[in-house]
Amino acid sequence: MTTQRPSYYCPNDPCSSSPCYNGGTCWSTRNTYYNRYRFYCQCPTGTSGKYCESYIGWPQYATTQSWYQGIRLVGGKTPYEGRVEVYHNGEWGTICDDNFDVNDARVICRMLGYGTSSVAAYQGGRFGQGYGRIWLDDLRCRGYEHDVTSCSHAGWGRHNCGHQEDASVSCSAGGTLTTRKPWGYEMTTQQASCRYSPCRNGGTCVDYGNGFYHCYCPPKTSGRNCEYIGECTVNPCMNGGTCRNVNYPPYYYCMCPRYYSGQKCESYSDPCRYLTCYNGGSCVRRWDSFATCQCYGPYTGRQCEYRMEGGFTAERGKGVTYSWE
Repeated sequence: MTTQRPSYYCPNDPCSSSPCYNGGTCWSTRNTYYNRYRFYCQCPTGTSGKYCESYIGWPQYATTQSWYQGIRLVGGKTPYEGRVEVYHNGEWGTICDDNFDVNDARVICRMLGYGTSSVAAYQGGRFGQGYGRIWLDDLRCRGYEHDVTSCSHAGWGRHNCGHQEDASVSCSAGGTLTTRKPWGYEMTTQQASCRYSPCRNGGTCVDYGNGFYHCYCPPKTSGRNCEYIGECTVNPCMNGGTCRNVNYPPYYYCMCPRYYSGQKCESYSDPCRYLTCYNGGSCVRRWDSFATCQCYGPYTGRQCEYRMEGGFTAERGKGVTYSWE
């Protein structure tokens, strides 16, 4: 009896699609007979789940109205400390420690709902280096602002730093969450726990005590309380990309506009970058993401490298003529 290996098993390494979130490391093993792959994600400190998609130890709050804060602490040993990360344009990113001080820390702790009676601002990546974007630099808060975006800074994505300069804070325990919505009014909410059943869409609540809890969200849901269904609810696609939910990691697909590529449409590729037009020719970007040279005067050729002279075409730089009649 001869047994053949089924032909429908895909030989692709599952780690090639980078399924692990939040800086997790993908490890794969292969069954050589069936050509099957298995993988697991080695998660960094503060994350868990099959894809490192869940965060551990961060404070959650019950609010009278659902509004996403867009700030978190990562890498601390307690919920009150860690590397500061802010959410902007569909991505989490860090804050550079240039000019970072306790006034900045007070605003961040207030946004998270922690106390501000005893805060600390740390420089030099105290709680580990982040990855990806560095969103803010030269942050200058006065300490009374409701949101770091109200403070003076160099502009989103403008910096002269590396992740070894990621800023961190340590906050006081307790406090209330006071936020100012974009249209002006304030809302103040108390810290909550699992007894209020905050986790939605089948999420599992773990109570850390003192009013802190964490929601472990099932696949294709996200948010502090698993309130978002599908990754596209927070649209990770950049530069005008269109998000589509899919049923495989990372559970979304970005349809990128012309000249953009990458998982999140983060990479711009100018087709004229690799095409040189000679003799005064100009590069024209085409609708199909390719480029062509617009030639002027007696010049022709893909790169305007030939000169037409009295019924002949001279090859540029070689002194050889070819008849085109």
